[in-house]
Amino acid sequence: RYGSVRQTDTALLATVIDSLVLRAAIGLPVACMAMDEDAAAAMKQKLLAAHDALRLRGTEGEAQQAVDAWRAALRSLAMGDAAAALLRGTACRLLLDEQMLESDEVVRQFNRNLSLGTLPMDVAAWLDGFLNKQALVLLHDESIWGAVDAWLSGLGEVQFAQILPLVRRSFANFSNHERQSLGEKARRAPVAGAAAPATVATGDEAGPWDEQRAALALPVLNALLGLNMPGMLMKQALVAPDFESAAVQL
Repeated sequence: RYGSVRQTDTALLATVIDSLVLRAAIGLPVACMAMDEDAAAAMKQKLLAAHDALRLRGTEGEAQQAVDAWRAALRSLAMGDAAAALLRGTACRLLLDEQMLESDEVVRQFNRNLSLGTLPMDVAAWLDGFLNKQALVLLHDESIWGAVDAWLSGLGEVQFAQILPLVRRSFANFSNHERQSLGEKARRAPVAGAAAPATVATGDEAGPWDEQRAALALPVLNALLGLNMPGMLMKQALVAPDFESAAVQL
């Protein structure tokens, strides 16, 4: 970008870089196959570093061909089934950030990779790769928020118990402010496309509030939110009037 004190011909260097990018793009889908969790995590860091470095190349002239080849490799990685779930999720997020995927395409990938027939470990790995330690996409994209909400609402008791510690590991990377914003968003009305919660009766139609039944959810809520609140304090918060609607939905 800036040249050097030796007045190196940067055009020659750019040609070398573009050839390296093309070779990397061709080999990327195959290089991401048949990986265990540790190998996939190491490859993810290399993938992110290469993607960030390629942004310095620009998109003018011959550089556009190298960038297009890299993006095509990311699409092949994201849309395929052979690569590790963590890397498929990461590639999907990079394409979204580059505005190479529309929200509805991302939602389709959510539905495919977060289906109930997918192994919980693969689901958690894909979601971890897609979120990439950032909660902004959940806070600002309503269609993606709705897809995550619908997926969680469709989990059975056994599946939820399996997925909880894995998903919590991904959410633990968010900042306190991001987690607080997600909690506030979850308390609001569900977005279009999300699974509809149970209808809460009001006025004279409201049924009796069963505190004993609500208390059964306290250990799971403590684990999910990472609050470590004393049981009595959390129970008081759960049965407060402004928390009743959210508690019934849960």
